[in-house]
Formats: sequence, C-alpha cells, structure tokens
Amino acid sequence: MEHLTKKSYYELLGVEPSATLAEIKKAYKERLLNSHPDKTQRTTRDNIVVELKTAYSVLCNDEARREYDDEVQRRFQKSGLISSGEGLDVVTLDDFVCDVEAEGEDSIATFRKDCPRCTAQDGFVLTDNDLEDNGTPDGMGGYEIILQCSACSLWLKVQYYEDEEEE
Repeated sequence: MEHLTKKSYYELLGVEPSATLAEIKKAYKERLLNSHPDKTQRTTRDNIVVELKTAYSVLCNDEARREYDDEVQRRFQKSGLISSGEGLDVVTLDDFVCDVEAEGEDSIATFRKDCPRCTAQDGFVLTDNDLEDNGTPDGMGGYEIILQCSACSLWLKVQYYEDEEEE
C-alpha cells in the first residue's frame, strides 16, 4: 500500500482533484518537460519521470481515476485523517443500516454503521431519540449530529432530514 505521506498523483502533476482532462494533460506535459533529465540538462530523481507517467495514465482514465480516488479516501479514513476541510467526515443516515423495532404502538429505529477506520462492527449507533434530542439545525433545512465511534477516536458528522410523515 502506498504510504500516506507520499505525494498523490494530483500533487505530482500539480493539479486539483477536480481537474479536467485538459488540465491534467497540460500539467503533465509541463511537469515532464521541467523534470526530464534530457530536457533540463541536470540530474533529477531517477523515478520522477516514471511517477509522472503513472500519475498521468491513472488520472486520464475515468475508471482508474475513480478507483484511485476511492483508494485514497479509504486510506485516509483508516488512518484517521479527515477528508473534509472542516475537520469531520460527513455522512448521511443513508450510509447507516436501519433496524426498526416495534414497542406497543410505537416503533423505534436504530441506525448502525461500521467504523471506516477501525472497522468495528456497529461502531456508530444512533436511535430516533438521539436524532430528536441531540440533532442541531444545519442551516440548510436539515439537521446534523456529531458521533464518535465506540471503539476508536473517529468522529463523524451525520446529516439528516426530519421525517415528513411525523409532522
């Protein structure tokens, strides 16, 4: 597995993850010209040209790029690094498995999710009561609640909307 501190393919080419194919091609050509020993008349890292070619071939192939992006995301989550800019990974209730238990006339929903970092089964558990009592408005018509894995130190921000039927 690639080490987390190694530059990403995007960093190698000097482009953003949202870069278009044209931007990737342009950056690749510039980096290759600026790095290739035959063009620069200077010595450089032996494998930089190979790394640039590999990055370019992956990022120019839609399927390979999707797989690469997914793998990077999984590595970051397992290491405990956060993928969003504000400090917590954001998920929705759709990412959870929902179990509904009937108690008399009422039913209670329990939402469960395995931890993406430590892989603890049901590391994250929420109930309807948790959502009603502890959720805060997200400013966009929905709600959010912050939840820690029961087995490690990973925290998630769970976004959800109030059930329309109950109103």
